[in-house]
Amino acid sequence: MPPPHRLCHSVQVRSVAASAPAPARVLRIGASRPSPSGLSTSTRAVAGRMGAAAEAALLPCQLDSYLRECDAEVLGCEPLAGAGSGGSREAGKKKGKKGKGGADGGSGSNVTGVPVARFAVTLSKSCLYPEGGGQPADHGDVVTSDPGAPTVAARVCDVQTRAEDGATIHYVDEALPVGAAVRVRLDWGRRFDLMQQHTAQHAFSGLIERRLGLETVSWELGRETVAVDFKPADTAVSNTDDFGLDAAAAAAIEEGVNAAIREAREVRSFAITAATPPSEYPAAMRVSDEGGSRPAFDMSTLDFVARPVLRLVEVDGVDFGPCGGTHVSSLAELQCALCVGLERNRGAVRLRFVAGGRALRQAAARLTREASLCKSFSCAPEDLPERAEVALLQKRELTKDVKTLQVELAEALGSKLGAEAADDSLRLCALHSSSAAMASAQFLGAVASGATKACEEATVVLTASNSPDSKEGLVLIAGPVAAVAAAAAAAAPLVDARGGGKKGRWQGKAARLTEQTAAGALAAARAALASAA
Repeated sequence: MPPPHRLCHSVQVRSVAASAPAPARVLRIGASRPSPSGLSTSTRAVAGRMGAAAEAALLPCQLDSYLRECDAEVLGCEPLAGAGSGGSREAGKKKGKKGKGGADGGSGSNVTGVPVARFAVTLSKSCLYPEGGGQPADHGDVVTSDPGAPTVAARVCDVQTRAEDGATIHYVDEALPVGAAVRVRLDWGRRFDLMQQHTAQHAFSGLIERRLGLETVSWELGRETVAVDFKPADTAVSNTDDFGLDAAAAAAIEEGVNAAIREAREVRSFAITAATPPSEYPAAMRVSDEGGSRPAFDMSTLDFVARPVLRLVEVDGVDFGPCGGTHVSSLAELQCALCVGLERNRGAVRLRFVAGGRALRQAAARLTREASLCKSFSCAPEDLPERAEVALLQKRELTKDVKTLQVELAEALGSKLGAEAADDSLRLCALHSSSAAMASAQFLGAVASGATKACEEATVVLTASNSPDSKEGLVLIAGPVAAVAAAAAAAAPLVDARGGGKKGRWQGKAARLTEQTAAGALAAARAALASAA
């Protein structure tokens, strides 16, 4: 039976037949070249076996991942429920998901300029891919093209498949007139990036399955990286930490994927139905791979009732299985792939990688950072690890020295304040600092302890701002219980401090702490102690 990653890509089924593609593109399945008739040879072969109805069940982008534009008619346009009060959605974001959603329904975009969908539109045809099978939805534009009518341009923020009837719903930021002729235009930069990452996922999953016997249990095509979780296909395998997918194995898999990229392995798509004779099934469904590490496709898993049209994707010699997403036609279009992370995740091993443009950008960013570090450390790239280790060791030693000096400084300041309190009629002493090094509860506590140790009757008022330019900071008052309560009640409001305490110690955070307000707080504390004396 195919591993889970080959079953998780749903094939979208439409109720509307596909019309002809834009003149600049041809409908195709796989990487076949266009024929004089306008359809690729593989598309004509599939159409002949499937029939028009079965072919129409596939999305145009599933027939041709490179289709960038198409003409269509607006079949419906409905305002989103609650649009203007949280019912709309931003491009690339969905209401209800953590950290996402939110909209400014008063216009077609929010305050950051991100398009906000306010209408749900159905079209007679679309070249955009609805979210599904782990692949995010396409973005694009829908522009009216009726001669003599005002032009309306709507930004497509999201595309989803309606569960009830399988219709493709486009979430747009502007209303479109029902019945209008429109031009649907794909955000090709986004689509091509998704095609690169999705195809790379097939390559990584396929090689890891063949070499390590690990199945893909889940995957996520994120904005920055692609994350794939792997577990052993054989449940009898012991639950080791990495199932053999350690750093060395990941590097070998990365090299294997890049070798397949250099070899320009072909990526082909097929579509079969219940009417397709088994003799016409793709060869990969009937025989194992050359090395014999993968058995023939399990025919008993085919369910044409639940899935009338089965779309299959093959990466030559690397991967094969059901998938409804969009892919490049050759691994050469990935350019390169990089593993960027390896970790444990809920009993699985998670591999993170990037491919294509993402990989090139990350590699360029790494080289830029490397050059900057080489300049800072005055060394060659190969010497960076050693220099960094030395720097970290020095930092740890310096941190220890700083802590030792802070303790000594706190004790010295505490002793000095205690001596001042002993000479004060109210046994009051105070200190204000604008040094970030002193603006910690631990340091102020040590100073207070030193002062009360030197003079048991001392009431200590300590204030420390986070920096000379900051009005935020800490307040600590320590001493006899009654004196602390009186001093805190009088001083805290003058520096806008909120806090509390017990057993002769009060501390809090101040929002209006300056040298002047600290002096005012001390004066108020002195007055309160004098009044209580």
